[in-house]
Amino acid sequence: MTSTISYDGGTIVPQLVLGYAASRRSRNVVHELLDSPDPAVTLRPAGRLTGVLELFFLDFATAHACELAHKTAGIFTFTDTDLPAAGMRYITTDTTDITLDDTRRRCIVSVPFQEVA
Repeated sequence: MTSTISYDGGTIVPQLVLGYAASRRSRNVVHELLDSPDPAVTLRPAGRLTGVLELFFLDFATAHACELAHKTAGIFTFTDTDLPAAGMRYITTDTTDITLDDTRRRCIVSVPFQEVA
């Protein structure tokens, strides 16, 4: 399995993608009517994916480089040979975290994302 994250400043290759959690919010609107038991609805396309990527690195230096890359103002492209449907272009949202594992040698970088066109 090969996962790659590309951006204008280079390429990030995590050892492993430990987690990929994504959701897509419905943008439909339901209008409750005062004089009818049936609501009026406005159908709209769903929003873009939002979620968190959890990336595993063998050492702190590469994890830190990943975190530094994700603080830049840019668009990232995620590809995965085993999970091509998860491929996307994204921006970071909220806080990117680095966590040491129990051995204090390996690191997990959690990247909150918003899919973009």
